[in-house]
Amino acid sequence: MLLVLIVLSSLVLLWPAPILANMGLPMVALYLPPAWLALLPIILIESAYGVWRFKVPMGRAFVAQAAANSVSTLIGIPATWIILALGEMFVLEWAVSVAPEPLLIIVSPIVGAAWLGPGAEQTAWMVPLAVALLTVPFYAMSVVFEYLVVAQFFRHLPRQVIRRWTVRANAISYAFLVVTPNATMGRSTPASMDPRPTTCCTVRSQPDRQKAGFQSSGGQPGVAPESAWTCRGTPRR
Repeated sequence: MLLVLIVLSSLVLLWPAPILANMGLPMVALYLPPAWLALLPIILIESAYGVWRFKVPMGRAFVAQAAANSVSTLIGIPATWIILALGEMFVLEWAVSVAPEPLLIIVSPIVGAAWLGPGAEQTAWMVPLAVALLTVPFYAMSVVFEYLVVAQFFRHLPRQVIRRWTVRANAISYAFLVVTPNATMGRSTPASMDPRPTTCCTVRSQPDRQKAGFQSSGGQPGVAPESAWTCRGTPRR
């Protein structure tokens, strides 16, 4: 199971960008890299929270959170995303056949948060909304997984203490992870996906071409002066 998840995640993350753009945007590709890179800081934060709030030994807290977060990040998030993506495929296929188009327009960004359609990154609110929506099941999964793992390291602690520890510590962790993918997406959007319109300039009309046109020294038609062109859009910087 772990091998399958690693292979699927690698395919998503390493797939050529033009092909991936036509396939849409699998949100796991935005969520996993920050989660992996932030794994050690998150382990430190969640173990330190347990030491500060519940007075548990630092060494054992660190080991427990390292094991718990490794399970939830390396296995839990990819597995949860695969389940959500498969569910999205079946639900949207069913909804297209029964739901009216206005309702589909409203529902599809919510139901389709796991794997956004092509061009979704060009709409400013689509990716942040998808990140926020996916955070809910990812957070719930992390709380459950980490509660089960941490409980094995602290059998003497009351279960409600471990539950409060995992719930509150994960709230801090996911607050960070919600911000990071959105910031990364904003910095890494390629020019081909830039939602800003390109400049499109044309000579206004045929009479304008004749009035504005001129001949170069070689007798060939020259370029119309700036005043004869009509431009739409704003140039990319």
